[in-house]
Amino acid sequence: MPCHPFEQLAALEKRAKRTACFFPEQEAIKTFWNGVKFQLNDQSFVIDSREVSEIIPLPSIVPLPDVQPWITGIANLRGRIIPIIDLGAFLGRKMPSKSTQRRVMLVEQVTMTFGAIVDEVQGMIQFSHSSGEDDIPEDLALSVRPFITGCYYKNVHHMIFSTELLVNNQRFIKAAKQT
Repeated sequence: MPCHPFEQLAALEKRAKRTACFFPEQEAIKTFWNGVKFQLNDQSFVIDSREVSEIIPLPSIVPLPDVQPWITGIANLRGRIIPIIDLGAFLGRKMPSKSTQRRVMLVEQVTMTFGAIVDEVQGMIQFSHSSGEDDIPEDLALSVRPFITGCYYKNVHHMIFSTELLVNNQRFIKAAKQT
């Protein structure tokens, strides 16, 4: 038996290596994308879950004068005055949705916070990054295309809706009625 502490440690290391069980080789780590799935104009969309801070029933909304028809007004949400938009109307829907499942998704972007009314929020959904596609379905309305960055497929196409592209859109920014 070695006497010096260093020799004892070296002998202990040799014994440990002889009897050690090693972990199996790691497979490639899968990365996932998390989104909030919602319906709008009979199509499935997802927004990055990091952009949605809250989902609420339609709050009491105070209308605003001289704004575009897709701006429904403002709401007081726990002391914060938030603009509320009808996302379906902004994207070209002519008649308001009669769905009883309508919800407001509170969207937080660097430049603004707003509430987006959608027909139905269907919850969180997760996709592996490898299941993403850059192709956008051909039947997607032209008014929606500028805000779609790709899609994921899980039984149906879920278009990835970019709220960043929305808040930087000139039509969205110019919410006042043109006189």
